[in-house]
Amino acid sequence: MQVLADGKLTLLRYTNENESKQYYAQTASAPLLQPLVQRDTIVLQINPQTQAENKVSTRVYPFRNVLWQIMADCPTVQTSLTRLELQESRLVKTVTAYNTCVGGPQNVIRKQTNKVRVSAFVGGYRANVTYKDDRQYFDLTSDVLPSFGVALNLKPASFNPHLSLLAELWFTQQKYTTTYDGVGPLGPGYERTLKVDIASVGLPLLLRYSLTKGIVRPYVQAGFVAKQNIKNKAEKSDYLPRFSSNRTITAIDLKSYNIGGLFGVGVTIPTGSKGSINLEGRLDKLDSTSSAAGIISNSRGLSVLAGYTFGQ
Repeated sequence: MQVLADGKLTLLRYTNENESKQYYAQTASAPLLQPLVQRDTIVLQINPQTQAENKVSTRVYPFRNVLWQIMADCPTVQTSLTRLELQESRLVKTVTAYNTCVGGPQNVIRKQTNKVRVSAFVGGYRANVTYKDDRQYFDLTSDVLPSFGVALNLKPASFNPHLSLLAELWFTQQKYTTTYDGVGPLGPGYERTLKVDIASVGLPLLLRYSLTKGIVRPYVQAGFVAKQNIKNKAEKSDYLPRFSSNRTITAIDLKSYNIGGLFGVGVTIPTGSKGSINLEGRLDKLDSTSSAAGIISNSRGLSVLAGYTFGQ
C-alpha cells in the first residue's frame, strides 16, 4: 500500500502482481479500508417499438457513493463527485480538497516523477568471429581487452517500477591474429597470417528488469546496439619461401559500423543514498564485420563489467 493523501480521509493505492492499480479510502473513525471501484458493463437494451435488442457499454461508479457518504460534512466537495472519474490525479485533488475543507493536519505525498541516473563502468571484452579464406573456415577468439563506458538510466514514473531504460556509450576492442597454411593458385606450402584490429564506440539502447528490494538485487536486460568502428584494420600476409623472402600483404575491407542485439544479467548492490554498485555480464551479437559478406562474420562478444550508479 502507498499513501497518496493523508488527513481525516486517507487515500491509498495498491499495485497487484499484474501491475494493476487499486484505490482505497480510509477514515479515522472507520479504519476498515473501503475499495474505490469503477467498472464498465454491457447493458442489454430493447427498442420498445421494434423489440430489437442492442448491447450498449456503460460505466458505473460505485466509488462515488462511497466518497459521497464520507464527505457528507463538506457539501462543497461532495457535489463535485458527480463528475469524478477514478483517476489518480483527480482522486488526490478531491481528497486533498476535502481534508482542507474539514480542517486538521494533512499530508499530500509528492507525485512520483521520472528519475534519471548516471553510471560509469569498466571491465574486459572478448569476442569471437568466423573467418573464411577460400574453402577454409576458422573460429577466431580475440584477446581480452579493456572496455569502459557511461550510461543514462531512466525510470519513467508511469512504468512498472521494476523496469527502466538505459542509453550507453560503450568502448570495446577486438584483436585477432592467426597463422595457417595457405592454399592458392600455386597450391599449398606457404604461410598465411591474418591480423585484425578493431576499436568501436557503441550505443546500446536497453530495457532492464530488476528487483527493487534486498541487499543484492538481480536484473536482466536486453536491447539493440549500434557500433561505430573508429579503427577497423585487417590484412592477410603471405610468405612464400620458394619464391621470395618478402611477405605479400593484402588488405581486407571492414565495415565502418555494426548493428546487433545485446543481452545481459547482473546484480545491483545499493550503497545508501549515494548510489549503487553494479556487476554485470553481457553478450552481444553483431552483423558481418567485413564489407564483403562471409569473410569475417558472426561476431559474438562477451564482457564482464563493474560499475557505479550515482543516486538512488
